[in-house]
Amino acid sequence: MSPRHGSRPSLPGRLGRRDAGQLTPAVRSLGPLLLLLVVSLVLGCEVVEPDPPKPQGPMLYPVRGRVTVDGKPLAKAIVAFLPEFSDGGTHSVAETKPDGTYELAYMGRPGVGRGGYRVVVSYIVGPNGKVADLKAHSPVDTAMAPELNKGKELLPPRYSDFSKTELGATVLPAGPFTFDFNLEGPLLEPPAQAPRGEPAHETGALSPPAPTQ
Repeated sequence: MSPRHGSRPSLPGRLGRRDAGQLTPAVRSLGPLLLLLVVSLVLGCEVVEPDPPKPQGPMLYPVRGRVTVDGKPLAKAIVAFLPEFSDGGTHSVAETKPDGTYELAYMGRPGVGRGGYRVVVSYIVGPNGKVADLKAHSPVDTAMAPELNKGKELLPPRYSDFSKTELGATVLPAGPFTFDFNLEGPLLEPPAQAPRGEPAHETGALSPPAPTQ
């Protein structure tokens, strides 16, 4: 019989009105595969925690020690570990405490990088008797601190001059990390006293007496 006028023949692979609630065996066989695909997508969207940020700059080691002159602590001295070679190490500095101890830091981070160093110990005193501390060596503006501008280095070049220092240290991951420096005195004579009326400042533990007039 020919189809009725106006009716549409059923197309292969499509669901007609009469079999809209039924699935062909081929479609039903896709169920497990679709489930596996959904599970794979869920697992693939799992949140992965990012790696913790790595510290900026070189690996630093906690270097500390004590500076004495003839066995007595030297306060307010500047200790600098300066690399022997330009391609390694860090420029780490510290200021000695009243008991002569120091803890080095590099760019605001405590410690010293691995490598060989020349060690410089500086003790500069100004005409007003004030010791040039770490802040004076690192001014926030372009003006030089008076104790540096007109001050005098009281330690001999074998301790205070980079090209002549006899002090050295090697920093390795396995240590040691403690470096004590017992300097031989006496300190050099301080600069001439400031004119009267200018306030004097207390110097370090081993500052020599002012010269007599």
